[in-house]
Amino acid sequence: MTQFASIPRPTEGSAIIAWDEDPHGTLQMTGAEAPLAKEEQDLLDGVHRFAAEVMRPIGERLDRMTPADVIAQDSPLWQVFADFGRLGIGVDQLLAFEPAQAAKVLCLILEELGWGDSGLASSLGVSMFPRWMAASFGHQHLLELAPASKIGCWATTEPGHGTDQLDPGRQIFQAGGEYGRPDCVATLSDDRVVINGRKADWISNGTIAEVCILYCAADTGRGPDPQRGCVVIVPLDTPGVSRGAPLDKLGQRALNQGAVIFDNVVLPVSNVLAGPDDYKRAAYQVLSIGNACMGRSSPERRGPPTNWHWTTPASGRRAACPSRLTRVWPTGCSTCTARLRPPGRWPAGPCCTTSPGPCRPCRPPWPPRSRAPRRRSRSPARQSRSSVAPVSAGASPSRRSSGTPACR
Repeated sequence: MTQFASIPRPTEGSAIIAWDEDPHGTLQMTGAEAPLAKEEQDLLDGVHRFAAEVMRPIGERLDRMTPADVIAQDSPLWQVFADFGRLGIGVDQLLAFEPAQAAKVLCLILEELGWGDSGLASSLGVSMFPRWMAASFGHQHLLELAPASKIGCWATTEPGHGTDQLDPGRQIFQAGGEYGRPDCVATLSDDRVVINGRKADWISNGTIAEVCILYCAADTGRGPDPQRGCVVIVPLDTPGVSRGAPLDKLGQRALNQGAVIFDNVVLPVSNVLAGPDDYKRAAYQVLSIGNACMGRSSPERRGPPTNWHWTTPASGRRAACPSRLTRVWPTGCSTCTARLRPPGRWPAGPCCTTSPGPCRPCRPPWPPRSRAPRRRSRSPARQSRSSVAPVSAGASPSRRSSGTPACR
């Protein structure tokens, strides 16, 4: 090699001189992303242990239980909430970070929780929404109504209107359509708010929550107006509040869902987080938060097919057995494996970083930006679920409505 002595070598002390000629390495938990700071890595390690040691085994147990047993007093569900609380992760802790770092940490937390158990991840995440929104609006007195120790829920979806309440600007409303009467209305006066109506069976934490952030139409004396609604923090031990039965689903059975019903629920007007003048801001804020959070946890929800429990029904009839036994027919699983993680993961982090909330309280919400991670991260999962349709005969994810098509 002496004939090449005139070719310069890397300078002594440079980083590259220390490399092996054939470098070898491993991917960290976050893949090929930049290394984490020590406090971020410590947090990630703690959440990962919680997901692996608590969420996964308890999620499997809850999957085999009836909806009533899932929320029974002796259910292992309560251990999940207790152990998560001991991790010291919540809205207050996120507020202590700089905005960009808070968004990054939030992404790491959501991804690990989604890897642990999809249903429990949703339950833990939505539980923070009442306090999250109170912090976003800077209302200290409402923070006191939604302490981190209380399980929360976000009541938006209505039986007759779905999530139309989150489109107050009618951006996607059918031209010439008629909204009809809202299913839940808050009548506002100078000193109090009176709530009547019902939110749908799909309210996450609906039958176990202790405090609710309610999005509904407002009536200021001229009839219910869903475009000028209101947002109310509702302690769910208030007289007049009742719950429906916990929903019996085919999937995400660890996630409690059920209706929240309001019958002349009277609260002081100070419980109103956002009135008609600020309703659009509140709607787009929570929609942006929800989309970004769902998008970040969803890539991990699909999990590798090798971790699924496979059963092949003897016939094409829909299997009448618990969800753990009807994951998916293992046809084309190599295709599913190839598209599982990379397609869905990339946009969620940047969108969490640029979405509003405790992470970036000064950036205006923009739902199209926050929808990107949710739409893209769930597309591979939706494609994977499509292969289940021939097995499940197109049944919906609720046992009560087994005749409803699952794919619309």
